[in-house]
Amino acid sequence: MENLPVRLRVAFRLRVFEGLTTSEAATALGVPEGTLKARFFRARMQVTALMRQYDQFGPARKTGQHGGANSRRPLEVR
Repeated sequence: MENLPVRLRVAFRLRVFEGLTTSEAATALGVPEGTLKARFFRARMQVTALMRQYDQFGPARKTGQHGGANSRRPLEVR
C-alpha cells in the first residue's frame, strides 16, 4: 500500500478498509464521485499488479523453499 500515490491510497482505504460507499468516500474527500471512482479503479489496478508480481516473485511457497504451504520438505528450524 505504501507504493500507491497518496490520493489513490486514501481512496482505496476508505472504500475497502473503512467500508464507505463511493458517495460517502467522495464526500469525505471533497471530490466528485467520478473522481473517487477513477482513483479507486487506478488503485485497484496497481494493487492487483503488485499482488501478481508478489505471487510471481514473492515467497518461496511455489518453489518449495522455506517450508511454504506447497513445500515438499519440512520447515527447518535453527
